[in-house]
Amino acid sequence: VAYKPNRLKIDKKQDLKKGEIGEETMRRILTTKFADWRYEDEVRVFARLDKRDSKTGLYYEDFSADLSLREVIIGPKCHFSVSDLNNLITKYNGQVKVIPSRLAFMTFRVIERKMKVLIKKPIKIKNV
Repeated sequence: VAYKPNRLKIDKKQDLKKGEIGEETMRRILTTKFADWRYEDEVRVFARLDKRDSKTGLYYEDFSADLSLREVIIGPKCHFSVSDLNNLITKYNGQVKVIPSRLAFMTFRVIERKMKVLIKKPIKIKNV
């Protein structure tokens, strides 16, 4: 992904030929994000999706030697626990890193949750 400080400029005459967006322009659009998202260090992969899943009607690319699952970040609003996801990805022999995340306190970022916080009952604070 290319992280840019400004929006992409699309040249209507050059980039929109015959009323369609050319492949190169589409690739630029699909691989560009605003610079503030740079911390994500995102990678995007493009694949031809020729086979349709008969049960869901959706298209997927299977994991293979060329495409492997390496990391799963559990978003702050995700209801799955680390152990839930570990159970789902057991066929990858522990080679997938599962990272719980949380919203940062002082920035607009999603960051790794380092510790598990459990509050069983409210804490009472006495006035001094």
